[in-house]
Amino acid sequence: MPILYLYLQYLKCKNLLKTIMAKSLTAKRRKTYRQTTWRRRKVRITSAKAVPQPIFARNNKPNNQLKALGLRYEKKVLESLSASALHDSYEIYHNPWFCYNDEFFCSPDFILWPTEPEAPLIIIECKLKYTLDGTNKLQNLYIPVVRKAYNLTTDPIGIVIAKSLTPEVKKTIAKIRDAKPLENNILLWLGHTKLTT
Repeated sequence: MPILYLYLQYLKCKNLLKTIMAKSLTAKRRKTYRQTTWRRRKVRITSAKAVPQPIFARNNKPNNQLKALGLRYEKKVLESLSASALHDSYEIYHNPWFCYNDEFFCSPDFILWPTEPEAPLIIIECKLKYTLDGTNKLQNLYIPVVRKAYNLTTDPIGIVIAKSLTPEVKKTIAKIRDAKPLENNILLWLGHTKLTT
């Protein structure tokens, strides 16, 4: 009889634990939803700072083939940027991490930090196929976070480098130096030639 009683108590605890875990997952989903609000509107950045790569982002292997192709394309962009003439006037930072509003993290694909005082800071996002999501991420998240983290007085330039475009794209830039602040700068680069700077 006591064994049956203990087993029933165990089942009650197990069900209670499942309920608590379900509520916890719902709270995590809410937090994830809050993190993705930049897709629709500009996030209000109260604080931002550059941080080392967080533990959760280390050894983050792609979980599908499309992500693996995207990372390969990003690596080609890095190689081309490093070999370009742009490398002389900019320091290239690949996947720098930032903490904003004391609880969220983000990492643009590249930040080009100027070595000349009059040159603008450039933030680059790589996409296999251009989507509005890449531009929204740049304009509504990365640019405000980087501006706040480094106390910049002018807006950095945001560029989306894409391997293919969608019909919604009306205008592209020919090279990185053609990009202007506060504009939708899209550069088509197939990855076969050198990146034009």
